[in-house]
Amino acid sequence: MWLIGELKENLFGLMWANRADYFLMPGVVLAMFVSPGGVHGSSVELWFDAVVYGNYAFYVVAWCLVILLILRPWRPRSNAPSSP
Repeated sequence: MWLIGELKENLFGLMWANRADYFLMPGVVLAMFVSPGGVHGSSVELWFDAVVYGNYAFYVVAWCLVILLILRPWRPRSNAPSSP
């Protein structure tokens, strides 16, 4: 019984860890191009900076787009008569 409970708890923890990794994906994609060796490459500091700044830039742009879509002024419709 102990083993089943332990597996269930660890799988739940892994599920949340995988979901958190999805939020890091934009920065990781940028880091793959900037430092192809990744964490084990020759420039680990460059990889870490690329992940952090890549995520920052992506989410700033994403939130700006969301805010612009929400606050976008609605254009008034023209009063021209419609064709028959």
